[in-house]
Amino acid sequence: MADTPGAPPPLWTTSSHIGSAVLAADPVGARIEAAAAAAPFVTIDINAREPSIKDAGAYRARLRRIGALSGVVKASVVDIGTIGEGDPEAYMQSLVSSGAALAVLTAAEEGAFAFTDETAVRLPSAAHHVVDPVGAGDSFMAALL
Repeated sequence: MADTPGAPPPLWTTSSHIGSAVLAADPVGARIEAAAAAAPFVTIDINAREPSIKDAGAYRARLRRIGALSGVVKASVVDIGTIGEGDPEAYMQSLVSSGAALAVLTAAEEGAFAFTDETAVRLPSAAHHVVDPVGAGDSFMAALL
């Protein structure tokens, strides 16, 4: 792979889903961002992992750019804390204001929040006792999509 993003590969799909941990490092992050900009429909799961974030400001900016062109953005309150964006609900609402069609925030036992440009709703959690949260965000995103 070259050091510069170049043209994205031709897309033969109707949608692209991005897990955001890989967006933190270039040149991979730049190539994925370029492909997302050319995709007909984009979904992104902001699953921030601190060890992969070398330049927090650049990572936050990339997440905002991709979030703004996405049909669906999903993140957890933990993810928003990891990227340092302050109030999680306000951050998700700002992504919708920037162009995302739907932003969904998961908040463990507090449930989930969904935001569009017309409404915001809170959905209660059905979980009563979580043994291990590994895979919960991926499962939630798969069910949402």
